[in-house]
Amino acid sequence: MKTPRLTTLRSAAAVVAAVFAAVSGAPAADLVDCLAAVVNGQPVTLVDVRVADAFGIYREEEASAPVDRLFRVLERIVDQKTVIQFAGASIVLPESEIQAALRDLLDRLGPAAVQERLAGFGLDLDDVLNALKESLVFRRIIELRFSRSVTVSLQEMEDYYERVYVAGRIREGLQTEPMIALLQEIEARIRRDKIDAQAALWIRGLRRQAEIEYRYDWLRMIPREKE
Repeated sequence: MKTPRLTTLRSAAAVVAAVFAAVSGAPAADLVDCLAAVVNGQPVTLVDVRVADAFGIYREEEASAPVDRLFRVLERIVDQKTVIQFAGASIVLPESEIQAALRDLLDRLGPAAVQERLAGFGLDLDDVLNALKESLVFRRIIELRFSRSVTVSLQEMEDYYERVYVAGRIREGLQTEPMIALLQEIEARIRRDKIDAQAALWIRGLRRQAEIEYRYDWLRMIPREKE
């Protein structure tokens, strides 16, 4: 698929300046913004990636090494925008769900850390709320599309209990709980894994239909030891 010719929001010199500002630990608000990717004409910027990372929008990526984590966060944002553009027009989230997710984020980070990060980026809470809301819409689309088609058998739960849970506890020298006490947790985990696997295949197909252009230079230039 041929993508349209796109230009960065800033010159190459500005991109380099942004990278060295990030490496040197300068406040995020001082960074010169630049494109990280474009999804069907919708930009994803350096600030978008760093805000999502700083506020833990994708908590499952927090254990990754810093530079790898930024790549992973960028990929998640691209997936998210692709899915929402193709399938998100009818999704309306209840305000209570959005506010609950925001409270969870604030409680997890703590008020002082939230204010410090907002000030560092020169943003207000609405900017973070918009990023969080987009991630919630994405999750809702995936749940609506795949949750009804996913089933979990007792055999699968028994296998998971022995192969994953019991084996892991033994390795760590910890006592195990009986399977009956963990049934809901195990079923939810298996269901989540199945939904994620089906969603990944679907998103891969949507990506082939989308016009996606990456601007990787600013990430590749960040030395790993400095991050």
